[in-house]
Amino acid sequence: MAQSKSLISRIFLLGELVIFFSIYFFGTDGLPKLYELCDENSKLSEEIAALNKEVSCLESELLAWNTDAFYKEKVAREELQMACEGDEIFFIQ
Repeated sequence: MAQSKSLISRIFLLGELVIFFSIYFFGTDGLPKLYELCDENSKLSEEIAALNKEVSCLESELLAWNTDAFYKEKVAREELQMACEGDEIFFIQ
C-alpha cells in the first residue's frame, strides 16, 4: 500500500513536471516569446544607435549654425535660394 502511494506520487510529480516544462518552454510566454523579445531588443538597439548618430549630426549642424557666418551664408544661398545685393543670378532651365 505504501509503495503504491509512493509510486502514484512519483507518477503525479513526473506528470506535473512534464506539464510545467512544456508550458514554460513552448507556451505563449515561453521560449518563442523570449526569442521574439530578443529580436525586438536588438532592432530597438540599432534604431537607438541610428538616432544617436542623427542627433550628433544635428548638434554639429546647430553648432556650425551658431558659430560660423560662412555656414549661414552657405545655407541661405543653397537651401533658401537667397542672394546678396549685387549678385548676378542665372536661372538654368
